[in-house]
Amino acid sequence: LVGFLMTHCPSGKKGNDLALEMMEEMRKLPLGSASAGGDMELDDEDRAAPTGNAMHSSNSATPNNNASASACLTIESLSRGFAHRSDLASILFKSIKDAHSSSNGRHYAADIWLLACCASAPHHRTKVK
Repeated sequence: LVGFLMTHCPSGKKGNDLALEMMEEMRKLPLGSASAGGDMELDDEDRAAPTGNAMHSSNSATPNNNASASACLTIESLSRGFAHRSDLASILFKSIKDAHSSSNGRHYAADIWLLACCASAPHHRTKVK
């Protein structure tokens, strides 16, 4: 879903409001926070899955592994998206700066990860610093 949003979010004046809203929601993602997967509940499939056989990784998935894999895929999608969409990276930078300058500005744990995703593209590294 993140990859789709990064690729297909409209650009230009029409899409600016949508892109800003999308970026604000991405800043709230549980990337890197303590709630990112430490206390996930097991669903029925995970409870029934045997955990002793490492050869069948699909049957030995734990909630923490699932959360980690999901976070890794999200970060990879964000990195690729920011590499191709400078407009979204600019919106992220502006959003983080605006949060810092406002009186009730709030930074999220995901801000660090989003900035790291931007910095993975060489043309954004100087802006991230």
